[in-house]
Amino acid sequence: MADSDASPAYTFQILGPLEIRRDGEPVPLPTAPRVLRLLAVLLLNAPNFVSI
Repeated sequence: MADSDASPAYTFQILGPLEIRRDGEPVPLPTAPRVLRLLAVLLLNAPNFVSI
């Protein structure tokens, strides 16, 4: 990243396989199914509060 003051850009793909990218590079995802489901629920409900 050229500008050290800039925050990284994150993109989330939730249709098909769940995928997260930071500045265009893939981010490793957890393999636990419950963690992946929780992440998907949080993404689908952004920016709302979600009770768990």
